[in-house]
Amino acid sequence: LGNLPTALTFFEEYNRLEKELHEAYPQNVDFKNGLATSYSKLGETHTALGNLPKALDSYGMTNQMMKELYEAYPGVNVSFKNGLAISYSKLGSTHTALGNLPTALTFFEEYNRLEKELHEAYPQNVDFKNGLAISYYNLGKTHTALGNLSKALTFFEKDIELSKELHEAYPQNVSFKSGLAISYEELGSTHTALGNLSKALTFFEEYNRLEKELHEAYPQNVDFKNGLAISYEKLGETHTALGNLPKALTFFEDETKLFEELHEAYPQNVDFKNGLAISYYKLGAFSRDQLKDLARAKSYFQQAEQLWVELVRDAPDYEQFKRFLDILRREMAALYHATDPIYQRIQNEPDTLAKYQLYTELCDSLRRRAAHDPVQKPAFADALNNRAWTGFFLKKFAAIEDDIREGLALDTENKFLRSNLAPALLLQGKTAEAHAEYEKWKDMAFLPPNYPTYREAFLDDLNAFEAAGIIPPERKADVAAARGLLKR
Repeated sequence: LGNLPTALTFFEEYNRLEKELHEAYPQNVDFKNGLATSYSKLGETHTALGNLPKALDSYGMTNQMMKELYEAYPGVNVSFKNGLAISYSKLGSTHTALGNLPTALTFFEEYNRLEKELHEAYPQNVDFKNGLAISYYNLGKTHTALGNLSKALTFFEKDIELSKELHEAYPQNVSFKSGLAISYEELGSTHTALGNLSKALTFFEEYNRLEKELHEAYPQNVDFKNGLAISYEKLGETHTALGNLPKALTFFEDETKLFEELHEAYPQNVDFKNGLAISYYKLGAFSRDQLKDLARAKSYFQQAEQLWVELVRDAPDYEQFKRFLDILRREMAALYHATDPIYQRIQNEPDTLAKYQLYTELCDSLRRRAAHDPVQKPAFADALNNRAWTGFFLKKFAAIEDDIREGLALDTENKFLRSNLAPALLLQGKTAEAHAEYEKWKDMAFLPPNYPTYREAFLDDLNAFEAAGIIPPERKADVAAARGLLKR
């Protein structure tokens, strides 16, 4: 029913009683197993509430107890082995949420190993077969996050093979049907990442069909409603990429409607809140990129921002929420700049000195904003670099150095600042400092394919300065020496 605080109260009471029983009768394996299960239930509830450290502690207790039970009764009770396997899965999922992917992968590999052994020993046991399917799914998800798409695809194909067999053999089992739906989702996502959009669309349509059937049959089941909302998001993304914009917008709106209902009904559930934030973000991006409606995009982005700010505040251990908020704020800053008239004036200004003065106005504005809002720092760094580059053609070499050093102090990922410092030093006659910068960066990666390393960018810039006639006569020998250094 999604009543997490109430559920937590009951599971804490369950845990308290099982702890008393285990302490009173430590040799009773049923009480020990019950205590392990109670910790698992606490972990699941803390996960849904966003309390990842508490969840990790609870799952750690489950894992420790299941390990002891399995080691004590390795060939007697296979449920202990299965319980141990599932505890590894829970630990893997929690470390995934914490951003510890290599650790998560280790736990998922252990989960897969145990489930494989169980399925091979008891091929008729559907729970073990389902467990093996889920273990392949988890391995696929983790390899996707690590960038190993071909490996991920292999695991997802093994997952769907087992999931199809289970659903066909037991069509009334909603758990197997839900598992098959999720398998289609992951195959769709993987084929999207591989660029196979038509294949991806086929899988997402199957995912949506199954989730729709599950939600219609069990409207009170919040997991099925959540799955249906996500399936609409996937269809929206795919139709956007395929250029079917009216269809895409309809799917994004359907997604948002469901997540608004879920979040309103269960405000403590961080997954539903995050889903709603994502849906607002998707509608914002669609409004900006496809509808060219920047005001509407801004409104959706602001709604998403409010939710992610709350999630980062209330569930600070979820790395995903921090990452989403950072991405959104960068895009909001870019959206603000796109609607700022000064950018249009800069783009349309043919006179170099007038353009330099406009960049000065922009830098002053962004400096004030960045002092209060760190999200503005990348835009401020870009503006400083653009003013510096314009300054080269006005021979303002000392001012260029000041701009670049101020930009570098912002600690952004702007590579052009580094590429412009060396020539600014060189053209002032600070030859030793310039050479040190050239030596430091010339073999480092820059912007392939045109500029594989900084070396190509440095040489291209010197050619541009020479063609523009801005190299002072007394610096020409220094420029020639710098060229020689870069070509070595």
